[in-house]
Amino acid sequence: CDFATGITAELTMASMSVACGLMAGTLALCRRRRSRMAAPNDVAEVSISNLEGDEENGKTKLIETKQTWWMACRIILGVGIFFGSFQAPWQALPVLLDRKIAADDGLPFTENQLVLSQTVIFVGWLVGSVLLHPLMQRLTIKQLLVFLASIMLLLSLASITLPYIPHVSLTMLFGVRLLHGICLNIQGVQYIYMQNCFPGYGSQLCSLVNALYSVVSVVMALICGTWALHSNWRLEALLWFGLPILIGLLLGFSDLLSVLLSLPRDLIPATPGPTVPAATG
Repeated sequence: CDFATGITAELTMASMSVACGLMAGTLALCRRRRSRMAAPNDVAEVSISNLEGDEENGKTKLIETKQTWWMACRIILGVGIFFGSFQAPWQALPVLLDRKIAADDGLPFTENQLVLSQTVIFVGWLVGSVLLHPLMQRLTIKQLLVFLASIMLLLSLASITLPYIPHVSLTMLFGVRLLHGICLNIQGVQYIYMQNCFPGYGSQLCSLVNALYSVVSVVMALICGTWALHSNWRLEALLWFGLPILIGLLLGFSDLLSVLLSLPRDLIPATPGPTVPAATG
């Protein structure tokens, strides 16, 4: 009875969240249509911009080719949904998995230690918010987004392997969850990236991402509390953490390899060479 009551409450809250998000998106779209109808006929429609890079300078381009519209769909799906909406597992799944982790015979963790590790996630979130500024001074928004997503992909593997190392398992757990919290700041970065790529459509995209975030949260809670209640926690973590990030990277960035290769050069400042004194004569 308590389980059914909890599920009903979750579904009600999620339905209200989705309804509010869709209503906000609809109102924003209606306002935008009214403003377009009131504009002169010779004014070009606001277009999707910066899909091929140069996100930081805010230049706009007219989009007329099917290839570019396909790229726009890839960015919305990869960055907006798989990075934005699927942040729900990264923010809530550790709480759902810790009971299974405590029951894992291969791990020496107590429930109190796991609760403390959840606090470390929020500490990491705070640290990450401070680190964003220096990172944004060195990297473009696209580079920062790929950098954080790549770390999250590695963390999805580290979270199910490193805690099994003997004698340092608790240290590894805390380290992984500290990085976990730092990378949660990707949500704000993806909002900036989406607004730069689609100027004028920020409110609609924000409503869409938030509504789907609520849907993902409900689906995740239902699956973890019913079908996956007795499943292996490592498989759950890999599917909810790693798979959406991997799909988002492959789908949202057509130049993923070149962006990855540019990260070491831009993250590590070049050391100036020795100065040669000017010859006097």
